[in-house]
Parts: sequence; structure tokens; C-alpha cells
Amino acid sequence: MRKKHINVCCITILFSLSIFNIRVLAANPLEYYYAIKPSSSELVALETVDEKINVCQIPASILCGMQTENLIEVVLDYPLLFNILCYKNLSTGYDNLLNTFNGLKELEKRENALGSILKIYMDIDISNIVRGGVEANKEYLKLIFIEILLAKLNVISSIESNMSDKVEQVVLEKYNGKLKYPDIFGVYSDAYYSVSENVNGAKTSSDYVYTPVGSAVFVYVDTTPELTNFELLMWSYYVSINYPDATIQSNATVKYNHHSYAWYDSSSNNLMSMPSASAYMNDGSYNSNAPIIAGTIVYYGAADFSAIVLGVGPNSGGSIPPVTVISKWGTGPLVVHNIYDCPYSIGNISYWD
Repeated sequence: MRKKHINVCCITILFSLSIFNIRVLAANPLEYYYAIKPSSSELVALETVDEKINVCQIPASILCGMQTENLIEVVLDYPLLFNILCYKNLSTGYDNLLNTFNGLKELEKRENALGSILKIYMDIDISNIVRGGVEANKEYLKLIFIEILLAKLNVISSIESNMSDKVEQVVLEKYNGKLKYPDIFGVYSDAYYSVSENVNGAKTSSDYVYTPVGSAVFVYVDTTPELTNFELLMWSYYVSINYPDATIQSNATVKYNHHSYAWYDSSSNNLMSMPSASAYMNDGSYNSNAPIIAGTIVYYGAADFSAIVLGVGPNSGGSIPPVTVISKWGTGPLVVHNIYDCPYSIGNISYWD
């Protein structure tokens, strides 16, 4: 999409984020270039997702002057967009992004956002995804996000807009097109419907497991088909460029989640997903303030996320703890990573055994 310009004197605005030694250069209030890019050395140098989120905020002086079309481009180019896939469902991933990215917050306020997004969506050619390659990964993530955004904006705008039927029509046409390529479009093919219908986009059966002292914990088994090979490759691609120091231990899967893996069963036979692990921490089954050693469970309180410590290396004197953990990322893979190097906020971390 051709970028619009305003007729003003050519002014260069230089923003310096000295705490990270990164600079953002904007030559026009309607254009914006992020300080970091996926796979860049600047991104790798940042230690936590919280720091990356801070760097990716759009200065208010630029944000308020962006036309909606330009703002959409900037949001779609958000370096941490991939993180929406790292939560229990797409709706939760979107809500996390909305709470942490001022560009998306601003976009939701725009009265013409729905119509502008729909135009972009109509122009997406799914054959560009079917052809494969690096750009196909980017196009698929863009498609997933736009469908989530359409679902959210359609709910917000439907009361004051007559566009709802048009959105539903276009989404259905696109969905029918994806059905022709079941080897490409799998778990994320119905992103719009899974969000608009307020469901996980999954068929499930429920059950209970029990803590060591006998408290019942709700779990469910996801019975939807597994990710397609293309979706597996997309996950591998985005983990490699966003978290280059992390290692995928096993492929992405809809089976089990981070809580279930950490607290219930860390074997490859685990099929259970556990929405909450609070019972394990509240009924006396585990002790907090545990020593940081292999096998200790890490609970990221700010993100409601769990991992298991694999090992602790020698302290090099840096600010990053030399703690290696393993965790399950959304419907994605099992990943070995530094305790800070993940898509989840490191606020309020605690250790349990």
C-alpha cells in the first residue's frame, strides 16, 4: 500500500532510547520505523519481552498524527506480532497485545478502522501463502492477525455500522478458499470464527486431574487435528528469528499446555491442557521459594505461565540469570530457553518444589 504524506516542511525527528542504546528515526509523522526488527542484533541484546515491548511503543507525537491506513501498516509490521500465537487461544493473545501495544489501542479507537482493515483483507491472495517460502510465513501470520482484528472490531463497530454482514461475507469467502488447501491451513484457518464466537477454535473433552494432596484440577483434551506441516514450519521460523537463542525441543502441537506440562505430566504422552495451576500452589502440594535447581517449577505470575528449570549455569556477573528452563508455548512447540528469553512477562516470578 502506497504511504500517504502530508505537506509540511521536511523535519527529521530523532528519538533516542538511551537505556537500550537504540534510536528510532522518523522522517514524517505519518511514517514510522520500529527501533528493532526480528532477528536483529538490537532485538537479541534486549533481555526480556518487557524491554522489547517498551522499545516498540510508538511515540505519542507520531501516533496521534497517523492516518488510519498508515497506522494499520505499522501495526501489521509490529516486531512482536508473532507473540499472539503464544497464548492459550488467539483471543487471549490479541488481548495481551492490546494491553501492551499502544499502536493497537489507538487503532481500536479509529471509527474507520474496520472498513480500512477489511479492504486490506480483501486484497490478500492466499495463493501467495500456498506457494511457501519465508514471505508465506509472514503472509500467514498477517492473515491470522487480520482475521482476529476483524472479529474484534466487528463486535465493537457492529452497533454503529452496517458493515457486519459484509465482513461475514468476505471472511466466509476467504475461509472457503482456505478449505481447498488443507495441507496448508489447519489450526489457524478459522481464526475469525474462533474469536468472534468466543471459543478456543477447538473441539475438546473435559476431565479432572489431582494435585499431590488431592485437590481436583480441571483439564481438557484438545481433539482438533494437529497443525499442518506448513504451520509447524511457520512456528519454527518465528521462534528462530524472534528468539534465536532458544531451541525447539519438540514440534508445535495442540496437545497439552504449559501448566499441564510443568505441574502435571512432562512426558510426551501428556494430552491434557490445564487452564489454571493455582490449586497446586494454594493447597500445600508445593512450597514456594524453592531453590533454583533442575526440576524446580517456575511460575511467571504476571503472565500466568509455567516452566521447569533444566539447569543453572555459572553466574557471569550479567543481569540475566543463568537459568535454563523448558516450557510449552501456546499451541506451539516445547522450547528450551533462558528464563527471561520468552514471549512472557517476567514480572512476579516464583519457584516451586
